[in-house]
Amino acid sequence: MKGKAKGPWVTEAIHSMCLSNRKAALCLRDHGASSCTDVTGFGVLGHLVEMVNAQDDNEKNKTTAKLYLNSLPTLKGAIECIESGIFSSLQPQNIRLRRAVRTISQKNCSKNSIYPLLFDPQTAGGLLATVPIDNSEQCVRDLIGLGYSETCIVGEIILESEQPVNDRGVEIVMGVYGEGEESSSSSSSSSSSGGGRGGNVRRRK
Repeated sequence: MKGKAKGPWVTEAIHSMCLSNRKAALCLRDHGASSCTDVTGFGVLGHLVEMVNAQDDNEKNKTTAKLYLNSLPTLKGAIECIESGIFSSLQPQNIRLRRAVRTISQKNCSKNSIYPLLFDPQTAGGLLATVPIDNSEQCVRDLIGLGYSETCIVGEIILESEQPVNDRGVEIVMGVYGEGEESSSSSSSSSSSGGGRGGNVRRRK
């Protein structure tokens, strides 16, 4: 709306929005996805929080999510817009969801240019899903083979009990998923794909 977007940015955004999620959804189902959502108006964080909150509050071993900020795929021009102070008109509303993020994560990651994109509302966004860790890598390969080239793993599902009692919630770290950390064979991973930009999360049983 500010006339700042470059042609290639708009072209990629339109191409992304026109990519159907149908085949991706079927692929995720075949790989045992236990939850899935399309990333739209509430942004990546908002929809992730909905997924996490869907569990019973009294459920034993309650879980939350850990996101690797530098693993999140972005559309061309998105970071440039953020760094130029250009945000969606719905950004202020979505930013209120930061209350679901651990205080330490906000302190450590809020200056990163990708961080505001967690709250960015999407149109025809990609899929965010949880997939068993044993199936995750093959799932990503299959999704890429279906044409969802930005499919990746962006995080993991962790036990909330492992966090300090006075600072629990979605955990966000600066790194890239899988780099410098041992993958747990007892974890499950989530994949994302589709029309916009999505991500993946990993989970312990």
